[in-house]
Amino acid sequence: MLRWLLALPVAVVFVVGLFLLMATMVGPTDLSDKTDKSTLAFNLVFSEPETETERKDRKPPPKPEPPKEPAAMKAVSPQVTQSASEPLEMEIPDISLDLSVSGISIAAPQIADVPVSKPSPAVDLGPVEIAGNQNAVPISRVEAVYPPKALRRGIEGYVVMEFTIDTKGRPTDIKVIEASPKRMFERNALRALKRFRYQPKIVDGVAQAQPGQTFKYEFTLSK
Repeated sequence: MLRWLLALPVAVVFVVGLFLLMATMVGPTDLSDKTDKSTLAFNLVFSEPETETERKDRKPPPKPEPPKEPAAMKAVSPQVTQSASEPLEMEIPDISLDLSVSGISIAAPQIADVPVSKPSPAVDLGPVEIAGNQNAVPISRVEAVYPPKALRRGIEGYVVMEFTIDTKGRPTDIKVIEASPKRMFERNALRALKRFRYQPKIVDGVAQAQPGQTFKYEFTLSK
């Protein structure tokens, strides 16, 4: 309790001193604010320099001189001599020719009557039939491949085949009837002939088979 009694007056003194210190610190600032501060004002006025406009006196261009009048041309009247108005007299020679020729007579051509024969009446031969043993001509033909073995050895030969053309124009029933040399060109010849195409034979509007056809394949080397 004694401590509190001793500290109380000390605290009061400290607080009062603190307020006084603060008042002294704030006081000059307020006085300085109250002083009149004179502001400087600058009025800038720009004045344009007075320039005198130069006036140029333009003189009018001189008037063009009037063109001189051309000298009067003397009228020249053509002088026509009296001889020009007079008609010209020319001597015209007599150029008449005597076109009559005596002693020459021209005969007109005569056209002889040529007898014209009447055309003979058309002969109806009836339908033409093709013999059965005549070979048909292919409309699409394929060349056979030269066997490599025969090509290396330089062997040449041929193959003759017999076949039947069916109603669609394709070769059927193909068989080899002759070959030289044998067992050399037959296989390639058969493969090529199977790809042939013929024109079908039409009889009374119906396609017919054509048996007994033959074809010969020749295998030759170009020299």
